[in-house]
Amino acid sequence: MGIFLDIIEQTAEKYGQFIDQTRSVALNRLPPSLPEKSPVFYECPFCGDVSLSVDAQKQHIIEKHANQHVYVKADNKVINDVFFVEGSLSSLDVVILGNQVGKVKMNVGDAHYEAQNISGTKSLMKHLKGFKNGVISIFISVLSTSKEYTIYCNEQPEFTSEDLDRSALEYLFIPLAQGKAPDFSYFNSHYITKVNNKLERRYAAGLHDYSLAFFMALNKENAKEYFESALSNLLIFNTNFAMTARRILALRMNSFRLLYKCRINSRFYLANQFFNVTESRYEIASVSSFNDKFGEKIDLTEYGVFIDEFTETFLSALNAYYNNDFNILAGLTEQLNKMILPDERNNQDKLFLLHARIARKIGKITEAKEYYQNLIYNPLFADEAEELLK
Repeated sequence: MGIFLDIIEQTAEKYGQFIDQTRSVALNRLPPSLPEKSPVFYECPFCGDVSLSVDAQKQHIIEKHANQHVYVKADNKVINDVFFVEGSLSSLDVVILGNQVGKVKMNVGDAHYEAQNISGTKSLMKHLKGFKNGVISIFISVLSTSKEYTIYCNEQPEFTSEDLDRSALEYLFIPLAQGKAPDFSYFNSHYITKVNNKLERRYAAGLHDYSLAFFMALNKENAKEYFESALSNLLIFNTNFAMTARRILALRMNSFRLLYKCRINSRFYLANQFFNVTESRYEIASVSSFNDKFGEKIDLTEYGVFIDEFTETFLSALNAYYNNDFNILAGLTEQLNKMILPDERNNQDKLFLLHARIARKIGKITEAKEYYQNLIYNPLFADEAEELLK
């Protein structure tokens, strides 16, 4: 348990403080051991899951989020409820899922438009003629669901995270790391209920729910709702605190596809390789030219977000796993076994997978099969388990 801050790469992924935006910038060159071209990722606006094509993203939304009823596409990209664009929009569509019918209200600068009985895909571009700078607000109602989208064209709202980050560290994260109760009342009253800036309020709510979720989990309470709320609120933000929190949540919640963008300087690089890259299940060939080992321990800092003990130790175990330091790894896995509570299935399954791969890596196939047997009904790991068990 401690305070942790990931190393966030400075590329087009991290332009400004917001993720969901369109802008033409040159990518910084990657380390020489990595390919110059990285895959293009399409993030789900509801859960942050990553798809490798527009069609796959659309199918994911239909399968996983049909109850959301509606989403919006700008520049042919499915967007979050806050979106930023430099230049002019090439397309703007409302998509209502299934056979539902909805109502759309739209403010473009000072102009107002309204449409009833919308179904399927509806283009809103005709309302944008001559509009270049300012704010577009879209309100959509489908059945009992309502969604609001805000698109900033060639401008970004005032938003600063420094004070919020420092206060979250002082009143939420440090107490958690010390095994104390965070001061939720103070943080809520000063940074959520009294803040007029909508984005700052949302950012504060994300940090608040992140801390509350871990506090509840440490007290053996069901915190699923608050973990999901924290992830949802922090999805649009590109601050170091938000990106680090999302990566910790991705590992905690077994939402590993959120780690796809972690490059080699990220402390979650090994987790991405372990869970998302089939070729790196046992070794990572791409780092062999560095002539250096991954550290045995992750580096904690006095400035960052809270990280729980299991996630901290699991990251250290992955370091030992890829270094082939089996003595260190044995001690870390023993610690992890003792940390798991009976209802922590996500952590249990991660640990089963690690045990199975360790056994397979050192040639103990029978032992590996015993661990894989626990994963045959896990949708993320079942295929790998069945490869060895069939």
